Amino acid sequence: MRSGDSRKALIRRGFSSSSAGFAAVDALVALTILASTLILALGAAGSAQRAAAAGLEARRVQLLLGFLMILPKDRLGIWSGADRGLDWTLELSRAADGSIQGVWPLCRRVAKASNPRTGRHYDLSTIETCSLGVPR
Repeated sequence: MRSGDSRKALIRRGFSSSSAGFAAVDALVALTILASTLILALGAAGSAQRAAAAGLEARRVQLLLGFLMILPKDRLGIWSGADRGLDWTLELSRAADGSIQGVWPLCRRVAKASNPRTGRHYDLSTIETCSLGVPR
């Protein structure tokens, strides 16, 4: 065997074109897996951010409506306003249910809040005794 033939045999044995093809396919599979993982991770991060924003909004609404429910009002009526991106309305009216033993009238208190940006609406209502119009 001549020296040129042995060199060609070594090249064929060590670095064949089929093994280079497998290495390229392996690299492409690894890149595909990496890209898929990154896409899923970014999607999960976006979902977590939206869930956190919704939770924060729900907490702010809970505090606002709770405050409106305990806010003393000296007359029947409707009040409205805005607070940190939330539009709110408070309505205090006579309840149609009557009164307690004909002495204390019942009032209906309805607090509503909405976020115009997200389109979410929240309501909270109660019936309470009220001293509005009761002689002292």
